[in-house]
Amino acid sequence: MSTHYELLGVEPGASRDEIRAAYRARIEEIDDALADPKRRDPQTLREEKARLNSAWTMLADPYQRGRYDEQLRVPPPDEGEATEEGAAPPARQGFLDRMRRGAESFDRAESAVAGAEPAPVMKRLGGAMIDVVVMAAIYTAVVAAVSTRVDLADNAGAFAGLVAAGLVIFSGATIWPVARNGQTLGHRLMGLQVVTETGAPVSGGIATRRYIIPVALAALGAQLPVMLALLAGLSFLFSQHRVSILDRIAHTRVVVAS
Repeated sequence: MSTHYELLGVEPGASRDEIRAAYRARIEEIDDALADPKRRDPQTLREEKARLNSAWTMLADPYQRGRYDEQLRVPPPDEGEATEEGAAPPARQGFLDRMRRGAESFDRAESAVAGAEPAPVMKRLGGAMIDVVVMAAIYTAVVAAVSTRVDLADNAGAFAGLVAAGLVIFSGATIWPVARNGQTLGHRLMGLQVVTETGAPVSGGIATRRYIIPVALAALGAQLPVMLALLAGLSFLFSQHRVSILDRIAHTRVVVAS
């Protein structure tokens, strides 16, 4: 089986720009071939395009590329070779190891967007933090203003009003801007964009599906729901290829804005 470098036609020591140029050139060739009505092997081309997307996703991330390069330097064990007499049998994979490997395989298959560069982890984290700080500041200001006039502990109507205000604030900072141009304020400042798995713009329905659960949780204002909403938004940190729970639900990806 060829390596990612061989698939892209570059040397293992190639720079990121060289790898990106090779990747984009191959994707353009395949797209042109797929657009030719005389081609009789579209499925083969699509499979090759998927492999190229997977290779670029891996090599575009310095951390993942370092791990991949380390794996290339270690030859895989010969499964057909009998173990030496007296040698200890290979250790069995634990449940967590199998879960992690399964998640990594899913991410590799599902995370790439043709022609788009995946969002760097730190930029994505920075954008999320900007959005959280802005939303929390606005909501805190609203709560403070209401609490000076109404006793929130004994007023169910005021509490319901704050929940409604939270929904409006958090929807206005996430669902509406992403439906409009694929960017929250944090995304815009970090140069990122939310797109569908195919790279298409995000519709209002997709944006709603992506954010409705964390928005509803955060609007409650209680500590546990807010923490769950934050965890859902930052779940890309625990995914090898930065596919968050929100991305999985809405079939979206966060990429570098073109």
